[in-house]
Amino acid sequence: MKRSGIWAIGIATFVSAGSLAVEQAYSSDQGGPTSCSNATLKGIYMFANSGFQSVSPSLVPLGVTGKDVFMETGSSTAWRP
Repeated sequence: MKRSGIWAIGIATFVSAGSLAVEQAYSSDQGGPTSCSNATLKGIYMFANSGFQSVSPSLVPLGVTGKDVFMETGSSTAWRP
């Protein structure tokens, strides 16, 4: 068997074992709220996105990163460079 085949089997085994070890967590399990609202959305959330933007007559790569900060009052601030 070629090395690439052995690597593929090893990676597949690792990924499948990892997916079996993951457990879903729910807020209600920890004594938290059971529904979502502006009051439960709090903290810092980071995001990143990439794609292409049309600039005539071609497409150019585009990357966007940023963070949103949500307060318990329902207000938010956004930072995007």
